[in-house]
Amino acid sequence: MKKMSSLKHTQAGVTLVELMIGLTVGLVVTGGAMAILFGNQKMLLEKGRLDRTQEEFRFATTTITRLIRQANSFSVPASNNELVINFDSSQRDCLGVSGVSVTNKLKLENNQLLCIRNNDPDKSYVLAKNIGNLNFSYGIQKSGVVTYTPYFKSDASVDTVVEYVWNDITSVQTKISIVQDGLAKQPALEFIATSHQKSSTANLSSGGESQLTEEELKKLLEEEAKADKKAEEELKAIEEAEEKEVKDKNVTDNPTSVSNLTDVLSLLTIQLGSEHEKLLSEFSTNGNQNINLDTDIKIYLNENKRDLSSWKISWSIDDKIITSVILPEVATSKTTILSFKAPSPKNTKFHVEIAPTSSCNSCSIKKLNFMSKE
Repeated sequence: MKKMSSLKHTQAGVTLVELMIGLTVGLVVTGGAMAILFGNQKMLLEKGRLDRTQEEFRFATTTITRLIRQANSFSVPASNNELVINFDSSQRDCLGVSGVSVTNKLKLENNQLLCIRNNDPDKSYVLAKNIGNLNFSYGIQKSGVVTYTPYFKSDASVDTVVEYVWNDITSVQTKISIVQDGLAKQPALEFIATSHQKSSTANLSSGGESQLTEEELKKLLEEEAKADKKAEEELKAIEEAEEKEVKDKNVTDNPTSVSNLTDVLSLLTIQLGSEHEKLLSEFSTNGNQNINLDTDIKIYLNENKRDLSSWKISWSIDDKIITSVILPEVATSKTTILSFKAPSPKNTKFHVEIAPTSSCNSCSIKKLNFMSKE
């Protein structure tokens, strides 16, 4: 009879615990990737919306300037946020079309800059959206100085000074601002445009009948060119400020995680009693530092846009933790993280430790050692 030898089979595969750990790690990695993806998508959508608003703003200011420059007269407006421009039919209207209309009315309604043409007065064309404010003032020359005055006073009555020289108005000042969600300060722009046709036949809204000399007209056009350049610089500054604010907002919404102990310590300061604050990165860890009983000890986190939630700070007495605090994702202002007094009795050893929230063998920590004394 043959003896059957028993064979031992080894089990292949993973345990339930290993499988659960693997799934957890996978979920954490996937969650992090999704958070980054959504954050980037949000930033792109925000930038696209900002670009569209800036383009509409630029188109609005360019169109207003062009219409004023080609005007041969201005009609009486219904309010200070309305401008009625008359021009020759050979000129392009607010839609860029020539030979169709000879009067364009620009006005603000429901945060939209609208244009109404005389050939189809029942139809409004939206030139720009997200307009927060729009006001027009008219150039009045007094003693050689041009001042800009709205047609209507604050009490809605007509300003007689403007009304008196209305037929000789040559220049218009426009004040316009845009509404941009999420921005602390709403951008605004102020610019001046002059009718080239009227400026050659009127004495710059003086009400007189004399014509401008060639030298005066040249000076007027130079001043207008300077105003155009200034308006362009202001518009560029507005765009740069908006882009910066959006980027700063994105950094706040999606803070960068800090994994280096040195970077964490550079954001934390410690104050012992009435002494000046000192960065924790500069604080010595050699030996015990003697501190008088009941001395106030405070640790601050400086304003920053970094995610420190993977780090904690704690203080302990003889290695027994008294308080442990996880650092916040973002500190919008200087924040007190820890505040305690040097414990009694004398010769009590206590410590402050900065370490990652998850323990690991290779992680760096910083431990400050103290001893109470009388």
